[in-house]
Amino acid sequence: MSENFLGGYKKWISLAGRGDIYLSYQALTARKVYFEPVLYSDYVVSSEGTKVHKIGSFAKFIYPDGSVVADGKWRPDFLKLQTIRTGRHRDCFTPGRYANCPDRRPQLLPDWQPEPDNPGYGHYVIVDEWGNKLRAFSYRLVGQDGQIFQGKSGANGRTKPLPASAHPLREIQFPVEVW
Repeated sequence: MSENFLGGYKKWISLAGRGDIYLSYQALTARKVYFEPVLYSDYVVSSEGTKVHKIGSFAKFIYPDGSVVADGKWRPDFLKLQTIRTGRHRDCFTPGRYANCPDRRPQLLPDWQPEPDNPGYGHYVIVDEWGNKLRAFSYRLVGQDGQIFQGKSGANGRTKPLPASAHPLREIQFPVEVW
């Protein structure tokens, strides 16, 4: 949420994100692409522009944890905001370091993948926040019929083959990550 005073009063709201203005993604083998930005309304950064034009007077950003930064940048520090939101170190959000962070956040892709060589069975894929497949990640799944399926994802992030009666799932848990 930004507020400017110089050159006429202006107040507006915009979404913060990881990339620059021309952020792009490639999905070379995708048949469908869905883009759903996530709004964390409890984590709003306020920006207040300077009221006087002088050297060393910068807009200040007020983060959800109460910290105030006025460092001359024109937008908030997205990695700082992610650190506040998740409690994880900022290095966990840099692409080169993320794979080594001990607390990657697993997700189960919602699509049921049938096993072509094993009719009546299929699998799910376990990925991190950015869609990277997680191997050797423990899972506990409860099927619609109440049956429990436990295991570790394989090198390709897949669960073990599950009977079709497991889909759709009633409950998903990731109890312990295995390194």
